[in-house]
Amino acid sequence: MLFLITIIKQKRLFHTRSWKMSIFLIYGYEMSIAMSP
Repeated sequence: MLFLITIIKQKRLFHTRSWKMSIFLIYGYEMSIAMSP
């Protein structure tokens, strides 16, 4: 949860491309948690 908040705050500091990449990283991060037992 804290990880997501950090990315959202950084969204304002990065360009749109980096922001889209952050979303991709968040998606992969959440998927990795979902796949974990």
